[in-house]
Amino acid sequence: MRCISASRALYLGVARDYVHDRDSFKGESGLARVVMPKYVATNNAVRAVDYCMEVVGAHGMLKKFPMERHYRDVRAGVNHPLSNARARELLGKVALGIGLAETPRW
Repeated sequence: MRCISASRALYLGVARDYVHDRDSFKGESGLARVVMPKYVATNNAVRAVDYCMEVVGAHGMLKKFPMERHYRDVRAGVNHPLSNARARELLGKVALGIGLAETPRW
């Protein structure tokens, strides 16, 4: 699936940049660079398990099948730090040059 390959490329690119120049990851803009791959990969994984669930149907929700665990775990990822809402706030504020602590939050 293309979305999984894109997520992997973004994740590995940011990891490579971090290993080569950790100092460029300081501050809110550095945090945004780290959060972006998590945000993209998690949301692409949600799309992937949604497609898989469409294929397997309601049986995928039964605990005896591994699809149930994959679906549940991936769908929960949008709530793990930083949640989608907080990630969007961070990414948007950094893109617009607004400090993360500035109000309003949303």
